[in-house]
Amino acid sequence: MKLLVLSILTALFFSIAPGRVNSEITHNAKYYNSRAIKCAEKEDFADAIEYLNKAKEIDPKYEYTYLNLGIIYRKKGDDDLAIENLKKAEELNPNLPEIYSNLGAIFEKKGDHAASIEYSQRALGIKQEAPESIYNLGYTYLLEKDQAAA
Repeated sequence: MKLLVLSILTALFFSIAPGRVNSEITHNAKYYNSRAIKCAEKEDFADAIEYLNKAKEIDPKYEYTYLNLGIIYRKKGDDDLAIENLKKAEELNPNLPEIYSNLGAIFEKKGDHAASIEYSQRALGIKQEAPESIYNLGYTYLLEKDQAAA
């Protein structure tokens, strides 16, 4: 009888707990992301990155952690780490226009106009009112001397 009750309780726990645990994990990752954003607003990038790395340890599948890391590394001028984190965010959720807006801006700065145009267009395909992508696209077309497209 004890074994039957233990089996039922174990089955019940594993049928309910994963959603609850995942929800709590994501909640904790969101907490560290919000702390990181507050640090980044004060340009305290070291602490922001530390908080985001904690969030990544807690929930390595939370796409906004990688998006925020990408944005912070972009602000710091570390384009390679920015690209790496933005691409990881894209793997986890390809429907975030901010990923592509940031990638478009990075590639425009690097002088890779084709990649900048591609990423800016992808952002606009998801959200037509993405101001940074509109700017990047127009500016890159001007650099390409394509005034009609700009």
